[in-house]
Amino acid sequence: MAVASLVLGIISVISWCFGIVPGTLAIIFALQAKKELREKPWMSGAGMATAGLVLGIVGVVLAVFIFIMYFVAVASLFSAMPYCVHMHMNGHIG
Repeated sequence: MAVASLVLGIISVISWCFGIVPGTLAIIFALQAKKELREKPWMSGAGMATAGLVLGIVGVVLAVFIFIMYFVAVASLFSAMPYCVHMHMNGHIG
């Protein structure tokens, strides 16, 4: 579980446009791995589980931020469009 969490966390940071799904899975797997490691302290992988958790959180936050910025950019483009059309129709633009 810890290895899967780490791998998915890395994928979530690298694939910024699709980071929500692997990031969420990385968080879930990391929390499950940490629970398993608490129950079985002789097992190793706590560092990988922590790294997967951190990378998963970073990947999800990054994907949400980019998603919001995309929609802000599209909304600002469409809000400026009537002004541009008006300026063009009145002969103020090319």
